[in-house]
Amino acid sequence: MSHLLSEFPIQFKKNLTEKIIKDYDRYLDFTLAMLGDIEAHKVTKQSLRECLEVYQQMPVGNKSPYNRMSMVEKVNLAKAGKIPEQYLVKAKTVGELLKFYQGFFSAFLTDNRDVFDVSPTQGLKKPEDDSLSWGAYTKAQGRQIYEYWLAQPDRPIRWVFLLVLFTGMRRSEIANVSCHSLKQDGDTGRYYLWIEEGKTAAATRPITIAKELEALGFVKYLRSLDGVLYPAERLNDITETANKVRQLLEIGETEENGKGRLVFHSFRHSFITFKQAKKVEYQRLQRFVGHEGMRSITDRYTHGHLIPDYSDIADGAWWA
Repeated sequence: MSHLLSEFPIQFKKNLTEKIIKDYDRYLDFTLAMLGDIEAHKVTKQSLRECLEVYQQMPVGNKSPYNRMSMVEKVNLAKAGKIPEQYLVKAKTVGELLKFYQGFFSAFLTDNRDVFDVSPTQGLKKPEDDSLSWGAYTKAQGRQIYEYWLAQPDRPIRWVFLLVLFTGMRRSEIANVSCHSLKQDGDTGRYYLWIEEGKTAAATRPITIAKELEALGFVKYLRSLDGVLYPAERLNDITETANKVRQLLEIGETEENGKGRLVFHSFRHSFITFKQAKKVEYQRLQRFVGHEGMRSITDRYTHGHLIPDYSDIADGAWWA
């Protein structure tokens, strides 16, 4: 999709001011950070709605420390709802992003390039100004989703969801998991995933594999893979699948209070929320999930050396 996004302002340049072209470049970077460089025809209204909701939580670009961050880093903070209110973008910029999507997906890809019969922006609206970011599933909803995936055929997408349920990993981290990510601690014998690269320094870490997940056959399945668990270019499929399964199980689109939206990223929120409720030490939990700011220069991870400390976080399903 990146080549089409880059062609869009060029084709319509005569109708755009310099400021709008600069804004479009920012929207382009943001959209690629959200969806990945997927095939344009795979973009749906749901994925664009999610983009608008995340953009509503984005920071202004000229304030420190956000002016030193990559777009991906800012998107991760926005998804986690970690941008202070005084640094959030103005509400009108969300409407401008919607106009960009309408121009790109409707005028350009639908009318000009015939990529869509019906534009994914049809009926798409700007989210409410006071809407919150991502919500967390309840334990009952977590059990529903777990039991659904437990009953599915042994294929990559099944393990994607079982893995996020047991670890709270980011979608991009799961996509990079391969047989080479699998390690075993020499002292304890526990298996873990070594996340070699992440969005931040804190994202590089070991993730202990829960005993329950190991018992389901995850280690054996991962060893059988020739490549990655799930191709990075198909990350949007994971988001769409999460929404389809939620609908199939008749789970609402938001939390029961009608605020936080229930999406794939909500599994991460659920994991953290319920592990915290079990009195897990906050800083250790933050390290396990790879949150920025919880790792100093001298606190370098080495393979296996923190694995025993994380077993109590990894074991025990949060929905049980």
